[in-house]
Amino acid sequence: WSYDTLTPELQDIFLTLSVFENSFTEDAATALSGIKHTPLLLQNLKDRSLVLLDLVGGTSRYQLLDTIRDYVSQKIDLSQKERLRQRHAAYYYHLVKQSLRHIHGEHQEQWLDRLEMEHGNLRMCLDFLTGTKVGLRMTSALHQFWYVHGHLEEGLYYMEKLMTHCHDATPKMQSSVLNGMGVFAW
Repeated sequence: WSYDTLTPELQDIFLTLSVFENSFTEDAATALSGIKHTPLLLQNLKDRSLVLLDLVGGTSRYQLLDTIRDYVSQKIDLSQKERLRQRHAAYYYHLVKQSLRHIHGEHQEQWLDRLEMEHGNLRMCLDFLTGTKVGLRMTSALHQFWYVHGHLEEGLYYMEKLMTHCHDATPKMQSSVLNGMGVFAW
């Protein structure tokens, strides 16, 4: 296969997909690309064996092979990569915020499982958001997920990392994260 044989639109979506860690949903790809007919483009890439499709926990998830993702990510210029990472972070921050409305209710298991499927993408976001209030809010929102799924060391790592590098956090944000750190360290 050759990247150069793809249409410009397929090249654009392909570049967009390279920002995902591990796997991603059709909704996530659509949100990042901003292209309404992303499902058709994903199918086209799948037909060319450039994207894999798996059913995980009843959810369709797409994935690029690591070698393909590495190749495609080299085609992105730094400003475009930065924009894609910002969109990626915004999408997953919104997903984590959305999970807070459901994580303590009757749909808790479904939402925790969904966050687990997005675990690699969440880590990527937290690394990108280091030093920001949004990143600190995201760590606070992920307490329950990390706790229930036994990711205590990882949770503690990200809470410490983002707390250390966020110099303009409000006292409320700081207390929330410090509370989580105390629970996890105990």
